[in-house]
Amino acid sequence: MLLGDPAIEWEKVHSLDDLKRWLNRDSVAAEVVRRGVLAKGRRALIIYGDQHLVRPATTTAPNIVGGIVAQLERSGTSVFTIHTETRQDLSAVQPDVASWPKPSLAILRGSTLGAAMNDGRHRLADQFDAVLYLGSPGEMTLSKLSRAQCSDHSYLEMRLARLALIPPPSAAASPMQMLKEYCQHPDGPVEREDTDPETTQMVRDTLTDAARGEADPDRFAPESRDRLVTFLRNNGPRFLAPNGPLQALIVLDVPGGKNNQRRYLASFANGRNITINVELSAARRLLAIDARSE
Repeated sequence: MLLGDPAIEWEKVHSLDDLKRWLNRDSVAAEVVRRGVLAKGRRALIIYGDQHLVRPATTTAPNIVGGIVAQLERSGTSVFTIHTETRQDLSAVQPDVASWPKPSLAILRGSTLGAAMNDGRHRLADQFDAVLYLGSPGEMTLSKLSRAQCSDHSYLEMRLARLALIPPPSAAASPMQMLKEYCQHPDGPVEREDTDPETTQMVRDTLTDAARGEADPDRFAPESRDRLVTFLRNNGPRFLAPNGPLQALIVLDVPGGKNNQRRYLASFANGRNITINVELSAARRLLAIDARSE
């Protein structure tokens, strides 16, 4: 087994700028494969997140380094890439998928799935060779940090210090705050009274519309309207529709949150729960929205 990440000298990292010099992760991984596998005449099973393995939509830009696959294929290495689908219900594209064994592997090129699946811009068949089917989105589970590690003060101090380097995405709690909340509330997120039901209804309507590929521009702040409307119309049917109707939308506590930030737990008909973070403009329109599976 070979480890692909850079050997970061954490004692020298005190800011995000310090960390950036180590973030050539794909280049390091590609070199590990060349040196530790190919140079020895061996083959490798590479396990990484999809964005590291995606095949570029174009090969006509020689100045773009690309991910692990792009770098290996550019030097003549043959790579068979597999996309793991956990958010889209493949049976909605090809009904007999529901009867497939779990797991199942299906070739994308020249298939019904390959022709229908896309990331909003590119066909998946142009970026991957096959798809790994593990079940419907409602059957997916997430591995979480062991509660025992929450009691390991030295580990928690190290992890929080590293997470503090990462700026939070708009509308979402910072990774550091999320870890603190997880360790402080072992029974799950804390529900609080809904003091702004009008905003809650707006979020509910937005999620319901997005599942149908719709988005009402009037619900969004002007500065983010075009981006969010396009994103929800393109991605809502893929990620929300397979969960079935929205059953409940519960307001959650946001420790240290600002007045323009709200967090919800959205529960769907298939049993899936998604945490929804929103940021509001001064006019109480949606400025940002972020979703994370529970």
